[in-house]
Amino acid sequence: MLNEVLKTVFNPDLSGKSRLPRLIRGLLSGKKLSIILFVIILLILGCDKQGILKFKALGSIEIKFVTNKTKTNWPDEFPAHIVIEGDDIDNIEKDLTIIYNPSDSIYRAVEVVEIPVEKQLDLTVTALINGDNWEGHCDIYLDPDQTIIVEIEMDLVPDIDDFEWCNVSTGEYTYGEGDTIKTIDYDYQIMKYEVTNVQYVTYLEQALTAGDIWIDGDFVVGYYEGDSQWSAGYYDYYELGTPSDDNYAKISWDGNSFIINVPSGYNPGDFDDHPVVYVSWFGAWSLAEHYGLRLPTEHEWEKAARGNTGWDYPWGDNIDASRANYRYSGDPFDNGTTPVGFYNGQIYQGFQTTDSPSPFGAYDMAGNVYDWTDSFWSDISSYRVVRGGSWYVSTSYLLSWYRYSYYPSDSSSFIGFRCVLSL
Repeated sequence: MLNEVLKTVFNPDLSGKSRLPRLIRGLLSGKKLSIILFVIILLILGCDKQGILKFKALGSIEIKFVTNKTKTNWPDEFPAHIVIEGDDIDNIEKDLTIIYNPSDSIYRAVEVVEIPVEKQLDLTVTALINGDNWEGHCDIYLDPDQTIIVEIEMDLVPDIDDFEWCNVSTGEYTYGEGDTIKTIDYDYQIMKYEVTNVQYVTYLEQALTAGDIWIDGDFVVGYYEGDSQWSAGYYDYYELGTPSDDNYAKISWDGNSFIINVPSGYNPGDFDDHPVVYVSWFGAWSLAEHYGLRLPTEHEWEKAARGNTGWDYPWGDNIDASRANYRYSGDPFDNGTTPVGFYNGQIYQGFQTTDSPSPFGAYDMAGNVYDWTDSFWSDISSYRVVRGGSWYVSTSYLLSWYRYSYYPSDSSSFIGFRCVLSL
């Protein structure tokens, strides 16, 4: 019986994640027992994130999860809110206080509650810890004659509502300088704006909490699973530092938190809503992966940029400084990045803009920063395609059909990204 239980528990579902969300729902099909649920949260420095659910004979359940969350980012004591859900039982919610124990570098919280269960459990465990949402899922069959230890994964739950989206409907679009008619036969969404500095900092904080990234000198580093051109391994995600002479922000790490550094003459916060730069393709991929998103193919990007219009730019065939950010365009931040969605018809510091969304409503599809795409330059090239032009180049690079390539492990002050969401 134990082998069958462990086989069930360790078999992930098709999503590749353990099935803890269905764990409490299943234990409800025989006689109801009264079991004591010990909720013990273990947050251990330097360990891989995982969880342990321990079902003991005579009815006690011990829930633990550990993470490599470092004490440098968490206070000595803070609240957590735990929710346990299952079919045919009322949700169990508890407010806990998690306390750091310096003797063994472990965070602990202990709470005892009683719930009626039967033999089959389909359980969801969620926790709000230090402002972050965690969640784990699992199925298990409880044998009352055995003690069963189940390992589960507790993950941070990212919130894609932090981003605004544009719907791109199935159908034809024009591609390339010759306006070739092509078709994408599915609906998808693309970010209305490029990912901003403050949004990328939010991701970095969550990824550091989850143990998905770490700081190595002047770089944020993480693991990439590999593809047809790049082997699995560890790659630079982001180049930390301070901005140089041009007008863009750069993120740094002070040992406790990530900081958005602004150019000389600006105030903290002035560049929070500017597109993040100095992010490599791997760093863009990592944010998309973290939120359950992906980078657009260059075909998805071009369709979102000009639809089936055949236009050279998202709004038409002509360009001027009121519509896009390019080299010496004269905007208030020239030369450098502008806030995302800056070209929306408003006046900023006396600078009149023209509302310039794409046919699907996406902004900055021409200029500001290039967007990384998921496409390789060719079948034999390891370079990735970037699209849209930037503040650093002239208008000829901003054409919706213009292709440019960049080495995925490199980063620059003129490349950022946006993601797509499959529907």
